[in-house]
Amino acid sequence: MKGSLLALVIGAAAIAVLGTSYALSQFAFVATWAIAGVATRGDVTVHGVDYRHLGVVLDKLRAAGSEITTMPDGFRVVQRQRPTAVNFATLPYPGFPTDLQPLAIGLASIANGSTMITENVFEARFRFVEEMIR
Repeated sequence: MKGSLLALVIGAAAIAVLGTSYALSQFAFVATWAIAGVATRGDVTVHGVDYRHLGVVLDKLRAAGSEITTMPDGFRVVQRQRPTAVNFATLPYPGFPTDLQPLAIGLASIANGSTMITENVFEARFRFVEEMIR
């Protein structure tokens, strides 16, 4: 089906997201897989996407210690050790998306070092942190 994504999970060893087409609106969905791979010290391959739309996100994951491999139809993220802390500042596209800020905070909670996260798009975005503290 055109425009649809299929998440194929094979055991706990391999996860791949396959899509027949990619729209920029699926950006946060695809970036979530990448960040989840880093947070779990995993190996995630995503096909059917234009990795260039994820430039800032993949750059941050590289800075956190990830091995990023790009392919004509996607990318692969491998995280072999605990992530290194990196700073995040949300900005409109093509900057780091505000929708991924909760994932950045989750990643920062397990990273070695200190992270500063600056919200520049929605002033109330940090409200979810109160729930994380509970």
